[in-house]
Amino acid sequence: MRAGAFALAVSIFLPGTGLGAQAGPILSLNEALDRARQHNPDYRMAQNDLELSRTGKREAWGAFLPNLNLQAGTGLSLDRQLISQDFFGNPIENPVSEWKTSSSSSQYMGGSVTLFEGGQRFHQLSVQGAQARAREATVSSRLRTVRGEVIRVYHRAQAQQALLQVEEELLQGRHLDLEMTRRMYDLAGATRVEVLAAELSVQRQEQGIQQTLARLQQGILSLRRTI
Repeated sequence: MRAGAFALAVSIFLPGTGLGAQAGPILSLNEALDRARQHNPDYRMAQNDLELSRTGKREAWGAFLPNLNLQAGTGLSLDRQLISQDFFGNPIENPVSEWKTSSSSSQYMGGSVTLFEGGQRFHQLSVQGAQARAREATVSSRLRTVRGEVIRVYHRAQAQQALLQVEEELLQGRHLDLEMTRRMYDLAGATRVEVLAAELSVQRQEQGIQQTLARLQQGILSLRRTI
């Protein structure tokens, strides 16, 4: 497989008879970088900070706008008199005891504009702009850091996967050598020591595959944590 077209199988490798049974989606480097941009917690936190910049800028620009005040009110009162007075000022029962209602309403709208405050609003606007640029620089820096980490971990796992393929091909060759040595032993063309040496070579190659497989699994787990 050519290196330029090589894609990493991000999967769990299950130990079988000395070989790795591979299952899972094929993930290219560009796909890994896209996932890191979407899901990496450090990069996501930096992106969320950009929302603070937009809010701060709106507040700073809002300080240049006039202050408007609007007030409105309504009222209702009820009155009923049960006692009245005669011509001599003596209290008597009111012959007409009806409810009297009255209502009132008021509205007010005003505004104010601060003409001079020593450049404080311009200073606050400059502060918010500087903070926004600092947050944008932080996002760019974290993106470069995440990108570099993804590329490093991806290529390391990619190299381990390529090495595993080579180790598996070598194991096939060791099995062919062992089979040939056993045939020669049956024909008295090889000694028992040579057969044992061929069997040992197969065992060592299988152990090497298991070690490479373990390193590949670690690399894939590191890649998953990064993206």
